[in-house]
Amino acid sequence: LKRALTSTGQDSGLWLTIAIFHMSFTKNRHKMGEALRSCKQNIPSMIERWMVYALLHDLEKVNAAASASKNGQSGGEGVAFRSKIARAQRAHDFAKAYLSQAYLFLSREHLDLERIMTYLDKAIISELEAHAIFDELMKEHGTTSVQLLRAYGSLLRDIYRDDDSALAMFNEANAIEEELAANSGHGRSAMAGAFYLQGKSKIVLQQDSIVKEVFR
Repeated sequence: LKRALTSTGQDSGLWLTIAIFHMSFTKNRHKMGEALRSCKQNIPSMIERWMVYALLHDLEKVNAAASASKNGQSGGEGVAFRSKIARAQRAHDFAKAYLSQAYLFLSREHLDLERIMTYLDKAIISELEAHAIFDELMKEHGTTSVQLLRAYGSLLRDIYRDDDSALAMFNEANAIEEELAANSGHGRSAMAGAFYLQGKSKIVLQQDSIVKEVFR
């Protein structure tokens, strides 16, 4: 898939295949969402548009269930955070779409400068909105939110072409996820050990009571 992207990065069908791959095998919801957004921006067919709609709908349901199960944030703060993230990602998507349209008209033989400048102006407005929201969230939450790090990194990569900063944010998000997974594994192991010891102590107590009953 990586090799194919280098030569056909504008193929909507390929992006849809990547989204299905992440949904079925890697279980990476973030990369699945990115692939679906890339598919939408590369002029998909009617069937592909319907598949993107259905997959995004399923992804929203999974994300909503995952968010509801998390206990990291209080209710009010969690709603405000998710609302701001959604606004920033929406502005990011608009900026990418306007830039794509501007590049499309720039590639034509007869340039429509007025339309091109209109698209570029709208892209700048959307980009500034997304950047401002992400900056505000970074000040409030720092670098502790995996979702925020990946969303901000995507903006830096897609709009500013700052691949180094984007990669640093993605790596930080991956490190946080790995740490959380490791801590969760240790917690389960400790809990299993506690249950084992508790069960073993009950067996010993039962054996002691049986021995006392026999020799009484």
